[in-house]
Amino acid sequence: MKPAVVLSTCEKDRLLIFKRRRRFHVLLLLPLVPIFTGAQECSPSGAGLSAKTSLAILQTAGGSSIVHVENSQSGDVSLNLTAGPFVSQTTVSIVAGAVAFTAADGSGAPPKSLPRGASVDVLATITNESAVGLSKANLFNAGKCIGQVKAVRYDAPFNFTVEGEGSANSPLRIEEGLDVPINLKNNDDLTYRITPSLYLDGEETAADSFTVGPNTPVLVRFKTSSKWFDWGTWFRPKTPALRVVVRPTRSAFGDVAADRALTSRFVTVNAQLASLSTTRTEWVSSAVVFVVLLLGGLASLATNSLLPNVLKKLSYKRKLRALADATSGISIRVDSRLRVLLRLERNRLLKLLTSSSLFSTDPADVFQQVDTGLTALGKRVTIAQRLDELRNQFDVGSSSCPPSVSDTVDGFLQQAADQLRSISVTDKIIDSANLALDSAEQMLNTLAKTDVLTKDIAVRHAQLLARVATFPNDALTPFRDALRGIFQVLGTNYDDAHPVLPGNLMQVDDSISRVNVALDSIYVYATTIDPDIQGRLTTRNKQLLQLLGTRDWRTLRSARDLVEQMRQNIYPEDLIEALRAEKASITIDQQVARPYSPLELCICFDVYLYNHAKALEQLQCVWNFDDGLTEKGWSVCHFYQEPAEKTIIADIPLSIAATPGGKSESVKFTHRLTVRQAGSSFAKQYWLAGGLRFAIALFLALVGLVGGARDQLVKLDVLPALIAVFLLGFGADTIKNVFTQKNGQPSASPSK
Repeated sequence: MKPAVVLSTCEKDRLLIFKRRRRFHVLLLLPLVPIFTGAQECSPSGAGLSAKTSLAILQTAGGSSIVHVENSQSGDVSLNLTAGPFVSQTTVSIVAGAVAFTAADGSGAPPKSLPRGASVDVLATITNESAVGLSKANLFNAGKCIGQVKAVRYDAPFNFTVEGEGSANSPLRIEEGLDVPINLKNNDDLTYRITPSLYLDGEETAADSFTVGPNTPVLVRFKTSSKWFDWGTWFRPKTPALRVVVRPTRSAFGDVAADRALTSRFVTVNAQLASLSTTRTEWVSSAVVFVVLLLGGLASLATNSLLPNVLKKLSYKRKLRALADATSGISIRVDSRLRVLLRLERNRLLKLLTSSSLFSTDPADVFQQVDTGLTALGKRVTIAQRLDELRNQFDVGSSSCPPSVSDTVDGFLQQAADQLRSISVTDKIIDSANLALDSAEQMLNTLAKTDVLTKDIAVRHAQLLARVATFPNDALTPFRDALRGIFQVLGTNYDDAHPVLPGNLMQVDDSISRVNVALDSIYVYATTIDPDIQGRLTTRNKQLLQLLGTRDWRTLRSARDLVEQMRQNIYPEDLIEALRAEKASITIDQQVARPYSPLELCICFDVYLYNHAKALEQLQCVWNFDDGLTEKGWSVCHFYQEPAEKTIIADIPLSIAATPGGKSESVKFTHRLTVRQAGSSFAKQYWLAGGLRFAIALFLALVGLVGGARDQLVKLDVLPALIAVFLLGFGADTIKNVFTQKNGQPSASPSK
């Protein structure tokens, strides 16, 4: 082991001085490190040029400074003034800011050169510099530093608030002898160097200075003062007028704010002063009184809350069952989506109703939601029943109804059905749907008004004659020869002198409609010169003539559909070919399926035009949703009630392609769907918090009665005293208020 080195007193002093000098040099160099990354402080090196600047005091938009430039060179010097980036003395970092140079009077640009021995004043206008405190920027001429521009901003918003405990909604409990933690947030887009203090009753308690960034919270700790507390705080909290004083640190302004009063802000702290000094009561007597009071309170709960809530829930469930029966009675003549939405809304209301706990102290919000939902659902079911009834009435009478009336009624009914397809139905939508149904009903009632029908058919007949006149005779000849009975309507004129006879209303109106369909087909054939398309059109002439020659409203509609297929050049065999080639798939409108969330499902073809083809109505798609329910249609609506893995199957019989006596054929499409658990509605947390709040409120109410109840134990015998305590808990207004009070928050509802 080496022997210890013994230093003399003189050597020790020299070693200590060396260490102190090294620390001093390090401390001198550290502040310069961030500046070198931004705007380095420089001494004038402009080859004889020097600049002196006045301090720029920045207001809202900016400020200005006078730059006095002197030329001490032996010759003229070109002036090309620029400024480097501003460096905040608060954060020792580069901040935003721009400098523009003009003549001292602001009349124009500064001179381009400076003669030997001359000097000039230049106005430096500073903009977009928002840093609070002192900032500096190097001044350059032709890239050489000749001085510095200094700018200071005294005023600042100082928009500070208290976050968390101590805010308006969350009081901060301050206990004697413990530090006061306050979460102070800077809500400005500026960085401040501040020195906060806690102010109460004329006394301030200061904290250390620190820098807080923009929109940043910082936890500040203050010391408590014994003067804040008195004997009353040992028994109950006291709410003081406590404030945090936010002041900028004077060092952030350098040596330019020595005598200036700086801006300060007061931030109110929502605080409660309390001293922890609770005493124990007599545990046995208090426990007995508490239990008996609790039994009385629970009996009051059953009488004032549980039983009324149970009865009201049963009433709602009866109404929902009646609506369920009414919904199930709506036939498939009503749109699939509407029937699904009715079931969905009813199930939502039922789930909302069952989500309300019997022990909830504030079921009024849930009952109000159920009331509103029942009213809206009742209106929707009523109008759906009316739509179903009118559809049935229309289907029965359509065979003996003039086609023009049938078309109008069918249009109004479809308009009403489209209005009711929305997930959320407002009163405006209900009124629009009722208006359409009123119009449909009114048209059905016009069947008994022959005078109205006669005039309407006469107008349509005149319009038909005008349209026929625009077609060449040779184009009409094939239809005239094949449909002589229908085209006879063109040889008759109807007016007031020669009205349509009541017995001929159906035949004349039907003939007018069929001739119009024939003219539509002629127009379709004449609009193309493609031989392939014309060939496809020609092959359907025979079918079209058969449909037009059969006097029935359904064949008339089929003829119109066929002409529409001819116009689109898309026929059932085209769709069947695409289905066989699996050039279609099941598409769902939502990316994620959740319980009680409506899903729109459809068969979408790879060829976009096929998705809107009229020929789709001649094929049928049967859906199996893997939950015991099925639906028909190319586009359907469905919802699931529980999360699960589901396999959706769409079965499409290809009956159009089946030859007589041949084997039936169908195409099936499958889609694997994951019905995920609904996002957390915090229902469990809500009921837990509600139950905890109820328990706390009940506990506090019982504690408030313990003192008076204990007097009963002192005055009476045990049994009479217990009965009196029980009745006190049962009839006390404080306990009844616990069952009926609102918590001020909206009732939780199940996720939809």
